[in-house]
Amino acid sequence: MFKLERRRLGRTGYQVSILTIGGCGPGICPDAEMGVKAVQDAIARGLNMLDIAPATVRQS
Repeated sequence: MFKLERRRLGRTGYQVSILTIGGCGPGICPDAEMGVKAVQDAIARGLNMLDIAPATVRQS
């Protein structure tokens, strides 16, 4: 199985996956079950960092 490479995060010493995934807000994700499966698969492949910051929307 493919495993994500890890690197040191700044001066923290934490080893984090080189890729991360973000979530989507309520009503944006079409299928919660698919979202859960995507996160589980990513973790199984070595992902250890998730972006859980609130979504920002730019108004033009």
